[in-house]
Amino acid sequence: QAQAAGLPPGHGRQAMPHPKVTRFSTKPRQKEGGLASSYCHDVEIWRDGQWQSLGSSQSAEILRQRNDGNLQFAMAMEGTTYHFNLDNMSRTESDTGRMLALRFSPVGQMQSISAQGFEMIRQTFKRVVATDVLHGRFGAEPSVTEESLLYDWPGCVDDEELLRVTVEEVFQAMTLTNIKRVNMAEWIHYWVLRTDDRAPMPLVADINGRLQLLLQYDPKVLERLQLLFELTAEPTGWVNGVGCQLSMSLQCLLQVCHSLLACPNFVLEQELAREVLARHRGQDVEDGETLLYHDFLNVMLGRQRRKVYIWMYDISNGKANGWSWILGTHFPAFWHTAVVVDLPEGSLEFWYGGGGHKAK
Repeated sequence: QAQAAGLPPGHGRQAMPHPKVTRFSTKPRQKEGGLASSYCHDVEIWRDGQWQSLGSSQSAEILRQRNDGNLQFAMAMEGTTYHFNLDNMSRTESDTGRMLALRFSPVGQMQSISAQGFEMIRQTFKRVVATDVLHGRFGAEPSVTEESLLYDWPGCVDDEELLRVTVEEVFQAMTLTNIKRVNMAEWIHYWVLRTDDRAPMPLVADINGRLQLLLQYDPKVLERLQLLFELTAEPTGWVNGVGCQLSMSLQCLLQVCHSLLACPNFVLEQELAREVLARHRGQDVEDGETLLYHDFLNVMLGRQRRKVYIWMYDISNGKANGWSWILGTHFPAFWHTAVVVDLPEGSLEFWYGGGGHKAK
């Protein structure tokens, strides 16, 4: 029934995909000796198989209603009236009765933090680590535990069991090793990818799988890759004197790979650089092609970009206008669209016609 209503698997009063925070109290959750969280919340909706932000203005209104103690209310958005129920975290469209799941998430605030570069994310890491220090939990290096993440989780939650499950899932998504701690490199990696709308979940899962293999041989490889990216990338813009999201050109990356090979001390990145240069040998580098953090990891870890085209053509070969009198409506053309991907073995065309199809 939940899936038929458009809810994610397992959605209900007690469970939903992470974060599983479904009901917030109007009174602050007390934290003895804890650190005040600087997160604010974004409201996300489960739509088209993934969580999507409702946007800052709609989130602000929903949060205002919640803070005023209104857990059931109606809102008009883009000409449609929706009924919100914050008891079971759902939004119902008045005209169709379609119900979709909602959740509160700190991602909105972390997006603004991560947009200002790695240093701001480091500060959030240090703040959460300080919770462990206050409670006498130390590791060989500064790291975040489940306990500290639970203690410093943003917001006020009535259901403590729900909060515990939420933090457990987030923590498992952060750690790339079997160690029960998240180091700074893993923290930065998680939040940069989690807050980047251009890094879909399947891509992140593949990147993480490749990184996990490398970390078994060299536990510091992710930290050095991040440092390499941060030192060579440039801000895409500036806000209040602070550099925004970092990016680098592919040409710059290839130059970095040449420099790595000239390094006298062997590091695992040298093998990665050698493979990158081998893949791009003799290929033209597109002008203006820039790499964000996930693009940088894609290239370094062996994932290759492919050119993708959207084809649109008239399957009537210009004859649609002559058939309009039969159909009763004027059609200048009968458009067919397809996605074409360039692969080493040739181009593949993907299209929909009663189902998914592909052809060379």
